Amino acid sequence: MINPGWIQPTPFYNTTNPAQSRFFWGAHGPQFAGPNPAQPFNAQAYNQVAAPVTPWGLQQVAAPLTKADYDAIIAGTYRAPQPVAPATRAEAYRAPTQVAPSYGQVQVGANIPAPGPVAPTTTTGRTSSLYTPDQQATIAQALGADWQRRLDNAALNGDYATIVALQNQIAAVLNPSPPIF
Repeated sequence: MINPGWIQPTPFYNTTNPAQSRFFWGAHGPQFAGPNPAQPFNAQAYNQVAAPVTPWGLQQVAAPLTKADYDAIIAGTYRAPQPVAPATRAEAYRAPTQVAPSYGQVQVGANIPAPGPVAPTTTTGRTSSLYTPDQQATIAQALGADWQRRLDNAALNGDYATIVALQNQIAAVLNPSPPIF
C-alpha cells in the first residue's frame, strides 16, 4: 500500500476563501503500489469518494473592521459584508461502478461476491480442552458426563444462554465459594 505520508493529493474543493478547507478529511480508499513499488499516486482516484458538498470547518472568517466601518456604525449606515460563495468539489463525484478499474487503485464499494454459506464444524475428536483431566472429572461428576457435548452443541447452534449457564455452572464447580458466616 502507498504510504499516506508520501502522497500529494490535489485539492478536493475549489475554495473562495482561505478559511474554507481545501481537502476532504474523511476516509479515502487505499491505493496499492502493485508490482512496481514506484507506481505513482493517483490523485483522481483518491478524490473519488462520496463527500459533503460543503467542506468541513469555517466557511468564512470575519475581517477586522476598518475606520470607515466604525464611522458607518456610528452613522447607522454600516452594511455587513456579503457572505463568500461556498466551496465546490474540484471534480464531479462518480460512483465506484463508473470508475475505470486499474491495478493500482482499489474500487471502494465495488461489487464483491459474497462468500457462500459456511457449514458449521463439529467438535468431535477433540484433542485438547481448557481444563485439566482432574478438572474435567470434577465437572463431569457435578454436571454429568455429557457436559462437553452440551457445551459444543450450544456453541454450534448459537444458543448463548445455554453456553453462559454451563460456563457459570463450571465456574461454580471449579471455584466453590467459602461458606459465609
